[in-house]
Order: sequence, then C-alpha cells, then structure tokens
Amino acid sequence: MTTVRSSSGPSHSTPTITITPPVRQVKVLPWIRETVQADKATETTKSTDIRHGDMRATETAQPSDIGKQSSLRHDVMRATETAKPSDIGKQSSLRHDVMRATETAKPSNDPEEIASTPHSKSVIYEDATHRETGSQDDIRQQLACGICHALLRDARVLPCLHTYCRRCIEDIILHRQSVRAHCPSCNREIPLDSYRTAKELPRDAVAIALQDELALRDGGVMICDVCDESEPESRAVCRCRECALYLCGIHEEGHKRDKHIKDHALLSTENLRSVSIKELYRPAFCEFHPSEKLMLFCDTCNKNLCRNCALQDPHRGHQCHFVNEAFSRVHPRLSNLLLETKQLYARVEDALPVIESMMTRVDRAANTARHDLDASIDEQIRALETRREYLRERVEAVRVMRNTSLGVQRENMRRARDRLRDSFRVARTVLDQADPVYLLSIKDVIADRLRDLMNESYEFYPREDHQLLYTADESDITSAIQDYGHLETGYACHVTSSAKGEGLHIAQTKREAVFTVTARYRDGRTFSCKDTDLQIDITNPRGDRIEAGITEKQQGRYHVTYTPTLVGQYQIAVNIRSFPVSGSPFTINVPYDKARDYSQLDIPQLTFGTSGSNSGQFKSVRGITVDLTNRIIVSDRDNARVQVFDASGNFLFQFGRKGGAASEFKCGPCDVAVDSAGRVIACDWSGDGVLVFDSRGNFVSRLRPFEEGDGLGQFCRLAVDHHDRVLVSDYHNRKVHVFARDDGSQVTCYTAVTDEGDGLLNAPSGITVNSKGEVIVALANSGVLQVLDSDMNLIRQFAINEKGTNGNLFTTDALACDASDNILAIDGYNDYILVLGQDGSVLARCAMGNLNSPCGIAVDAMGRVVISDASENVKIF
Repeated sequence: MTTVRSSSGPSHSTPTITITPPVRQVKVLPWIRETVQADKATETTKSTDIRHGDMRATETAQPSDIGKQSSLRHDVMRATETAKPSDIGKQSSLRHDVMRATETAKPSNDPEEIASTPHSKSVIYEDATHRETGSQDDIRQQLACGICHALLRDARVLPCLHTYCRRCIEDIILHRQSVRAHCPSCNREIPLDSYRTAKELPRDAVAIALQDELALRDGGVMICDVCDESEPESRAVCRCRECALYLCGIHEEGHKRDKHIKDHALLSTENLRSVSIKELYRPAFCEFHPSEKLMLFCDTCNKNLCRNCALQDPHRGHQCHFVNEAFSRVHPRLSNLLLETKQLYARVEDALPVIESMMTRVDRAANTARHDLDASIDEQIRALETRREYLRERVEAVRVMRNTSLGVQRENMRRARDRLRDSFRVARTVLDQADPVYLLSIKDVIADRLRDLMNESYEFYPREDHQLLYTADESDITSAIQDYGHLETGYACHVTSSAKGEGLHIAQTKREAVFTVTARYRDGRTFSCKDTDLQIDITNPRGDRIEAGITEKQQGRYHVTYTPTLVGQYQIAVNIRSFPVSGSPFTINVPYDKARDYSQLDIPQLTFGTSGSNSGQFKSVRGITVDLTNRIIVSDRDNARVQVFDASGNFLFQFGRKGGAASEFKCGPCDVAVDSAGRVIACDWSGDGVLVFDSRGNFVSRLRPFEEGDGLGQFCRLAVDHHDRVLVSDYHNRKVHVFARDDGSQVTCYTAVTDEGDGLLNAPSGITVNSKGEVIVALANSGVLQVLDSDMNLIRQFAINEKGTNGNLFTTDALACDASDNILAIDGYNDYILVLGQDGSVLARCAMGNLNSPCGIAVDAMGRVVISDASENVKIF
C-alpha cells in the first residue's frame, strides 16, 4: 500500500488517500490510443483473448477510497499489450471514425455560414447539458470548426475558450506571422511555443459528447470500444453507464457475465438517444498510463492525475484529492466567477445601446452643425452677392454719368470745331482770292465773326476723369473669413475628469464636507464646463437626496460641499455630462461620534431578511460580522451557507453548502469573522472545522484542532485578533482554540485557555477583541466576562449580575466592541442589548422590545450596531 498525504501539518484537513496500484496494465481503448499515443508509439503484440469474449479480469481491485468506478472499469478487460503506433492525423478522440453518418458532412451551403469568417466561429456551450440542444443542423453548426468549417476533429480549447480542431491550431501556430500565434476569433495570444505543443491544450469534452449525440441522432454506427483494432470494426449495441464504454454484442455478454460488473447499467444505442448529454461524456485517461482514469487532482501541480502518477515522482507527497472533492471546491469558485462574468456581461450588454445612442447623437449633432454652418456661410455668401450687385450698379452709374458728360462735351467741341472750320475757310478764301474792293466791304463782318469765335469758351480738356478703381482690404476680409464661424468640439470628458478630497472618504454629521471635482478635456487639459455638465447627486442612508453646493474656484476646478445629517452610508455620484467620473459613485460612511449615546438606540434604522432558502432569506440565522468595506456577512446555519450584503442590506452573493468535502459545512456555519486581508472565516456548528474563504467566497482552507482526547467540539463563536489569529470558542470541549500562522503560511492550532484551572471558569460562548488587542470571553451560564491579554493570560474578570426581562440571569451569547471599547452583549433569552463599560459597569440597555432572541452582534465602521435575531432578520441600529 502506498499513501499519498495531502499536507504535512495538523492544520490541514485533507484526508489520507490510499492507492492500490493495479496488478497489470489493462488494454488501451482504440479511441484513446490514437490520440494519447500518437507521438510516442510502441510496437507490441496483440492478444485475441478479448475477441473470443474472455473477459476474465486479472485484477480485482477493492473498492477503496478512490471509488469503485475506476477499478471496475479496468475489470472489463484482461490486457496483455499496449497500443500500436498510430498516425498523428487520426483524431479519434472525437470518434469521427465511428460517425459514418456525419463523416461525409460538407461545409454548410447556408449563406449565413458561408458569409461567416473564422473570427466568428467557436463551439457554443450554452444549454449543452440539456437534451434540447436543437436539431441536427444546429448541433452540426455548433460543432463546425471556425477555421476549416468541417466538424471538429480532436477539438481543443484555447485559453480564450474558443474551440478548434487540433490540426487547425497546429497550422495556425506553424504559419504564424509573429513570435506568438493568435486566436482567429478574438485575436488573443496563444501561449504555445511550438505547434507540437497543441496537444497540451485541454480537449473539449462537451464537443466530444455532442458529436456522440449527433451520431446517435443521425443513426450513425458507434464502434465497440473493447474490440481489438486489428479486428474488423464491430458495431456497438449498448453503452455501459459506469464504465462509459460502447460495447458490441459479444462484449455486452461478457460484461453481463463478469461478477464484478454484472450489475452495471447497459443502455442500448436506441435508448442513448434520450439520455442526458452528460451521460455521453467520455472518461479522461492518463497520458502516461493510458489505461488509468484521471481520478485524482494534485493541488500542488494543479493537474489531474491517475493512481499510478500519484505514486511516482514528482507527485509523491503532494497534496492530492479525489476529483469529486476537488470539483466540490472548484465548482463554487467558478460559479461565483461565472456570476460575476454574467454581471459584467450584462453591464457590457447594457453599455452597447448607450454607446450606439451616443453614436446616433454624434451623427445628429454633426448633421445639425453642418446644417447650421452651411446656413450661416450661405447667408454670408448672399450678403457678398448683394454687395457685389450694389458695387456693380455703382460702377455702371459712374460709367453712364461720366460718359454722358463727356459725350456732351464732345458734341460741343465738334460744333465749335465745325464753326471754326467754316469761318476759317471763308475768311481764308476772301483773303486769298477776293479783290480789294470786296475784301474792304466785308472786312468788318469777317473780323467780328472771328473775334466772336475767339471769344467763345472752349473745354479743351475732358470734363471727367477715368479714375475708377475697385479697392478692398482683402487681408481683413480674408482674416474675417478664416476666423468666421467656430465649432465647439471641446467638452468635459468623464474619463479624464476626476473627483478627489476628504469629503469622498469620510464625513461627520452636521459638519460640512468638501471635495474637489476637476473637469478636463479628453487630452487632460482643465476645462471650464457648463453648469449643466457637472452633476452631483448625493443620497443619504434613507435614499433621500441632499443638497450639494458647487463653486468654481479655478478654471475647471470645482469645490463641492455637503453636510450629512444622518449616520450611515452615503452615496455620492459625480457625473460629467451624465457619465460617471472614475470611482463614481463613491461610498462614504458617516459614523456616530466616538462616544455614542446608546440611550437613544431604540428602533432599527434598517431591517432586512425573511425566512426561506432564496437569496437574502435565512433559516436559523446565527453569527454576523462586518468587513473593512462595511459589507454585512451573515451565517445562515440551516441553509449551510454564508450570505454577504452591502451596508444598505442589498444582497451581493452567497457561498458554502452542506456536505462532507473540505470546502463544505457538515452542519452549517454558526459564526463568521473577517481578518485584515478580507478573508471570511466561518466555524461549523458541528465542531468539525473552521472554513476559510477569500473575500469573494472562494474556499481557501479548512482549519481543524488536533488534540488527543478531544472529540468533535461545538464551535459556537469566533473572532480574529490584531495578529490575524483565529480564536474559536469550543463550548463542548470547554476550550478556546487559537489558529495562528507561524511563518505566514503554515497554520498551527493550540488551546489558549480552558476551564480546567488555567483561566476559564466555565465553558466559553461569546468572544471578541477590543481595539487594544484584549480578548473578551463570555462564560456560558455564569454571566461572567473574562478579559485576556494577547498571550491569553487573564487580566481581569467581572460578573454582569444582570437580571434579564425574563427574570433570569443575563448570560451572554455574543459580544462586540465599539470604537470606545464599550462591550455590547446579547442574550438569546433577553430581547435587548446590554452595553457595558470596560470595567463591566452597565452603561445602557438598548432596543427594548425590538429584538426577538438575538443571535449575533457586530459594530460596523460607522458605529452602527448590526444584530441578527430569531425572526430571520438583520437589524441595524
């Protein structure tokens, strides 16, 4: 016998796994042999014993902790050989060789499929586990490789969760254009160094099962998984549900005769058409021991293992678990991630219409701006045209006026010229040709005429000038045109704008809080935005809006002031042009004054929760705590889960379930606490352990006290001290256990104090830690509180001596400390809160009549008192 122990410390809870190696190697199934041993072939001989139905098992593994399924799976065959070499090209893990009805499938002629590219094809998993997976065409379309467009062969899943044929992935890697290949669908880098390493990618089990389903639906022939490869292919007539093997008629009979497996359920291929797709999943076998199922998971290496691998290096001594146990731990974690992814998907889906709406608004604004600028410039063009017409008319008027004037002058000068010419001719003729008598008789007439002509006024020069020029200050008008019109494209961008200041982190009632908003352009320059561009929305714990004052101090910098009036959680939304700046909305906790007046604590400010099993409902609500972000964490015992709410009581998520695995509650959580890293610690009511989860509810580890002589305890309350030690009060064993991290990783457990003379006077119940690091323990049924130092030594103790409302002694069930180190105690038989000073003096009795058998108590960062009670409510005071 070989033992693989999951951890080497008393604090780990993984059970010891005992593994019995098989007597001899069993036969390698053909569909496994072709894929697993394609790259490491071994020449062997074949035995024909199986062909004759000799199904005698050479090993009869006992049904150990590993489970019957694997060992009985190997009892089916007596193996005497290993596989022959097979070609890499055979991708029979997807059983294409047995799907004759679909082997000849061609790429679809559907225009939509032809139009699709490799970037949009991948296997669709949605509803893959349900029988209603659609018609054969739908399944075939889902199983079409986005690269080769044929049915997937040896489907492998990339890290981006897109699925392609292994050969197609190898081709992508082989013909890559850069150092690393990229997914054809999302362009994410494929982290493989060589195309030969494509076989390291996980197989797509969903695609394999879907292909089997497709073959069964189409009436295809399924080949027997047990028949030897050298034989003619034998048609399978049934499938063993436990062994996950397809069997021909001969091996069906052998299966029925074998005493170890004769009770297995055999389903005919006809009946397989109506089973769940999960029942068609094929088992996974070891790469190094092909006959062994992968039944273990190595936490150290984060790898699935078979029995043989767990016995060998490098996995010997590693922390190993059965796959079902590992699955139970991983499933809630992945479920939470899936839920967060779904929420993120919803946000992305919701963002798309907003972006598309903004694109529409951009187009609308651009069209409006273009229309306006066209109208404006057209108006200016019309004004210029009017001016041109006016100047043209002026030019024509000047032309007409001057030409008319010059025309009159020209006519006058012409007439004068004619008169002078005529008189000149007559006078010359007389002088040259007339006799003296005639000359003397006419001399006076000629002389008078010539003197008259000479005395007339003549315009020898044009009365008008040609001066007519067009002038314009073109530089001014050109500059004016160049500067004419402006496009206001600048805006305050919510991405680059910011909000900072103390008022976004802390505030006090009736005191003005201030923070600064800086509006910026897209490029980061400050921008003085419009009043309507900056929106500040502040809501108080009741959901009412409170007034905020906004003052611009510098360009783009605005001071925002507000004055809280109520204690509680405020939401401040800072939006630029209707979109939130980075970090918005901001959550501000407005606390009570350090010295809270508990006499005023009466009616709860907020109550949430009802009885039931749905989210936000409780069955036997128990302990409660508040983390550093003011999330309220509630132990829901009978629902075997922990629920997380925000400070306003809105449900966020839940984790945990009932079961026997390390990550599950045997009975249910009785109390919860949170350490400085935000990890959630929950103690199981059964005393079987303390479970540690991260802040998202993912299981981290299980803590168990290991002391001889102790039976299972009754872990009723827990707390975390300033050193992140987990303190657990064990009512049954009358002890306080301390889980401490010695070196930051190894957790050790020791008993801090017991009631056997070394500290406790009685069995412990409630436990808490004050701001000084002192541990306060309530002793059941005695009304005594003991205060211990960080080394768990007794400092002081005091008896409450309080008579409750029922007349009996007030015995504390749960404790909490406020910022002033006042002690708040509750008793399930008294419906009020008892507030004690550090010396045990009674300061106040609160919430009289407003509680119903209180179970858990905590004080949040705002000083609010949070209580769970038997009415399945959480009440905040």
